[in-house]
Amino acid sequence: MKLNRAQRVIAAAERDSILGIEPQYTFGGITRFAELDIGRLDALLAAGHADPLERHNEAPSIAEFREFLVAHPRFKAHGYVVDPRRDDYRLSIEGVELRDTPTASEVTAFSKMFSGADEFVTRNGKLFCWYD
Repeated sequence: MKLNRAQRVIAAAERDSILGIEPQYTFGGITRFAELDIGRLDALLAAGHADPLERHNEAPSIAEFREFLVAHPRFKAHGYVVDPRRDDYRLSIEGVELRDTPTASEVTAFSKMFSGADEFVTRNGKLFCWYD
């Protein structure tokens, strides 16, 4: 169901509350978020604030990121939301990150899933990927 502008503004307030962000719509009407865990992603999906088929450029879809987060819940997703006053209002995930020392299986799973990312970091105990 496509929302009109007024409905998007109301929905965005709930979306942003789940994300724990205060939108500042910079850089062309977007606000970045980080530290999105599987519980909050599931809440966003259940409430219709995220489209599981949405993908940022060459990134995996939100559904594919979700599958990875379910299997590896220590990872957190990052991305951006678009101002509800824009016609392309959405939530996009650009990558994942693990800020704790990874296990060998986490490094393997991360490398297998995200090695094609535009930014791919596996050093100094940090795992990070970002799709431009």
